[in-house]
Amino acid sequence: TTSLITQLASSLVSIFFIGPVAIGVMTMFSPFVRGEKPLQAGGLFYTLKAPYYKKSVGVYLLMYIFTFLWTLLLIVPGIIKSLSYALAPYILAENPEMTANQAIEKSMKMMKGHKMKLFLIYLGYLGFSLLSIVGLCIPLLWIMPYYFTVFAKFYEEVKSEYNATATE
Repeated sequence: TTSLITQLASSLVSIFFIGPVAIGVMTMFSPFVRGEKPLQAGGLFYTLKAPYYKKSVGVYLLMYIFTFLWTLLLIVPGIIKSLSYALAPYILAENPEMTANQAIEKSMKMMKGHKMKLFLIYLGYLGFSLLSIVGLCIPLLWIMPYYFTVFAKFYEEVKSEYNATATE
Protein backbone atom coordinates (compact mmCIF):
# COMPACT_ATOMS: atom_id res chain seq x y z
CA THR A 1 0.00 0.00 0.00
CA THR A 2 2.91 2.33 0.66
CA SER A 3 4.13 2.00 -2.92
CA LEU A 4 0.60 2.65 -4.22
CA ILE A 5 0.35 5.83 -2.15
CA THR A 6 3.81 6.90 -3.31
CA GLN A 7 2.88 6.26 -6.93
CA LEU A 8 -0.39 8.19 -6.55
CA ALA A 9 1.39 11.12 -4.88
CA SER A 10 4.01 11.11 -7.62
CA SER A 11 1.33 11.16 -10.31
CA LEU A 12 -0.52 14.02 -8.64
CA VAL A 13 2.65 16.11 -8.30
CA SER A 14 3.41 15.37 -11.93
CA ILE A 15 -0.07 16.40 -13.10
CA PHE A 16 -0.55 19.47 -10.91
CA PHE A 17 2.97 20.93 -10.83
CA ILE A 18 5.53 19.28 -13.11
CA GLY A 19 3.15 19.20 -16.09
CA PRO A 20 2.37 22.93 -16.03
CA VAL A 21 6.04 23.80 -15.48
CA ALA A 22 6.97 21.50 -18.39
CA ILE A 23 4.57 23.40 -20.64
CA GLY A 24 6.25 26.61 -19.46
CA VAL A 25 9.60 25.12 -20.47
CA MET A 26 8.14 24.19 -23.85
CA THR A 27 7.02 27.78 -24.40
CA MET A 28 10.61 28.84 -23.80
CA PHE A 29 12.31 26.28 -26.06
CA SER A 30 10.02 26.33 -29.11
CA PRO A 31 10.72 30.00 -30.01
CA PHE A 32 14.40 29.38 -29.23
CA VAL A 33 14.54 26.46 -31.69
CA ARG A 34 12.77 28.55 -34.34
CA GLY A 35 15.41 31.26 -33.84
CA GLU A 36 12.82 33.82 -32.76
CA LYS A 37 14.22 34.72 -29.35
CA PRO A 38 16.81 33.59 -26.81
CA LEU A 39 15.91 31.45 -23.82
CA GLN A 40 14.32 33.47 -21.04
CA ALA A 41 13.58 31.96 -17.65
CA GLY A 42 10.62 34.31 -17.17
CA GLY A 43 8.29 32.04 -19.15
CA LEU A 44 9.07 29.02 -17.02
CA PHE A 45 6.21 29.46 -14.56
CA TYR A 46 3.70 31.37 -16.68
CA THR A 47 1.43 28.32 -16.91
CA LEU A 48 1.01 28.30 -13.15
CA LYS A 49 -1.25 31.33 -13.61
CA ALA A 50 -4.89 31.14 -14.62
CA PRO A 51 -6.29 30.35 -17.21
CA TYR A 52 -3.28 28.40 -18.49
CA TYR A 53 -2.95 26.34 -15.31
CA LYS A 54 -6.30 24.57 -15.69
CA LYS A 55 -5.62 23.72 -19.32
CA SER A 56 -2.11 22.46 -18.64
CA VAL A 57 -3.37 20.30 -15.77
CA GLY A 58 -6.20 19.12 -18.02
CA VAL A 59 -3.91 18.02 -20.82
CA TYR A 60 -1.64 16.04 -18.49
CA LEU A 61 -4.60 14.55 -16.62
CA LEU A 62 -6.22 13.38 -19.87
CA MET A 63 -2.90 12.04 -21.14
CA TYR A 64 -2.47 10.01 -17.93
CA ILE A 65 -6.03 8.70 -18.02
CA PHE A 66 -5.97 7.77 -21.72
CA THR A 67 -2.54 6.14 -21.46
CA PHE A 68 -3.63 4.21 -18.37
CA LEU A 69 -6.75 2.94 -20.11
CA TRP A 70 -4.77 1.85 -23.18
CA THR A 71 -2.19 0.18 -20.93
CA LEU A 72 -4.98 -1.88 -19.36
CA LEU A 73 -5.30 -3.61 -22.73
CA LEU A 74 -1.58 -4.36 -22.96
CA ILE A 75 1.67 -2.52 -22.37
CA VAL A 76 2.45 -1.99 -26.07
CA PRO A 77 -0.81 -0.16 -26.92
CA GLY A 78 -0.20 2.07 -23.89
CA ILE A 79 3.29 2.93 -25.12
CA ILE A 80 2.04 3.60 -28.65
CA LYS A 81 -0.74 5.87 -27.40
CA SER A 82 1.58 7.74 -25.04
CA LEU A 83 3.78 8.45 -28.07
CA SER A 84 0.68 9.68 -29.92
CA TYR A 85 -0.11 12.12 -27.12
CA ALA A 86 3.49 13.39 -26.76
CA LEU A 87 2.98 16.62 -28.71
CA ALA A 88 -0.18 17.69 -26.87
CA PRO A 89 1.68 19.86 -24.32
CA TYR A 90 3.58 21.63 -27.13
CA ILE A 91 0.35 22.17 -29.05
CA LEU A 92 -1.35 23.57 -25.94
CA ALA A 93 1.66 25.80 -25.18
CA GLU A 94 1.48 27.23 -28.67
CA ASN A 95 -2.34 27.40 -28.81
CA PRO A 96 -3.60 28.26 -25.30
CA GLU A 97 -7.11 28.82 -26.69
CA MET A 98 -7.43 25.08 -27.41
CA THR A 99 -8.97 22.67 -24.95
CA ALA A 100 -6.89 19.82 -23.56
CA ASN A 101 -8.84 17.29 -25.59
CA GLN A 102 -8.35 19.27 -28.82
CA ALA A 103 -4.60 19.37 -28.18
CA ILE A 104 -4.52 15.60 -27.66
CA GLU A 105 -6.56 14.98 -30.82
CA LYS A 106 -4.26 17.20 -32.86
CA SER A 107 -1.23 15.46 -31.38
CA MET A 108 -2.59 12.08 -32.47
CA LYS A 109 -3.05 13.40 -36.02
CA MET A 110 0.39 15.00 -36.12
CA MET A 111 2.18 11.93 -34.77
CA LYS A 112 0.94 9.60 -37.51
CA GLY A 113 4.11 8.21 -39.05
CA HIS A 114 6.40 9.78 -36.43
CA LYS A 115 5.96 7.53 -33.40
CA MET A 116 8.96 5.31 -34.16
CA LYS A 117 11.27 8.31 -34.54
CA LEU A 118 10.10 9.66 -31.17
CA PHE A 119 10.52 6.23 -29.59
CA LEU A 120 14.11 6.10 -30.84
CA ILE A 121 14.74 9.58 -29.43
CA TYR A 122 13.43 8.36 -26.07
CA LEU A 123 15.71 5.32 -26.25
CA GLY A 124 18.67 7.57 -26.95
CA TYR A 125 17.99 9.56 -23.82
CA LEU A 126 17.57 6.47 -21.67
CA GLY A 127 21.35 6.08 -21.56
CA PHE A 128 21.83 9.74 -20.67
CA SER A 129 19.27 9.42 -17.88
CA LEU A 130 20.94 6.35 -16.41
CA LEU A 131 24.31 8.07 -16.64
CA SER A 132 22.95 11.07 -14.76
CA ILE A 133 21.73 8.85 -11.93
CA VAL A 134 25.25 7.43 -11.58
CA GLY A 135 26.58 10.99 -11.57
CA LEU A 136 24.28 12.02 -8.69
CA CYS A 137 22.00 13.83 -11.20
CA ILE A 138 24.65 16.52 -11.81
CA PRO A 139 24.81 15.72 -15.56
CA LEU A 140 21.13 16.69 -15.75
CA LEU A 141 22.26 20.33 -15.72
CA TRP A 142 23.60 19.73 -19.24
CA ILE A 143 21.30 16.95 -20.40
CA MET A 144 17.93 18.61 -19.69
CA PRO A 145 18.46 21.74 -21.85
CA TYR A 146 19.67 19.50 -24.67
CA TYR A 147 16.71 17.19 -24.12
CA PHE A 148 14.20 20.07 -24.31
CA THR A 149 15.92 21.48 -27.39
CA VAL A 150 15.78 18.15 -29.20
CA PHE A 151 12.11 17.67 -28.40
CA ALA A 152 11.24 21.23 -29.38
CA LYS A 153 13.07 20.68 -32.67
CA PHE A 154 11.19 17.39 -33.16
CA TYR A 155 7.89 19.20 -32.54
CA GLU A 156 8.78 21.96 -35.01
CA GLU A 157 9.71 19.40 -37.70
CA VAL A 158 6.52 17.39 -37.22
CA LYS A 159 4.43 20.56 -37.11
CA SER A 160 5.89 21.93 -40.33
CA GLU A 161 5.36 18.59 -42.09
CA TYR A 162 1.80 18.40 -40.74
CA ASN A 163 1.03 21.96 -41.85
CA ALA A 164 2.51 21.30 -45.29
CA THR A 165 0.33 18.23 -45.83
CA ALA A 166 -2.75 19.94 -44.37
CA THR A 167 -2.54 22.80 -46.89
CA GLU A 168 -2.11 20.52 -49.91
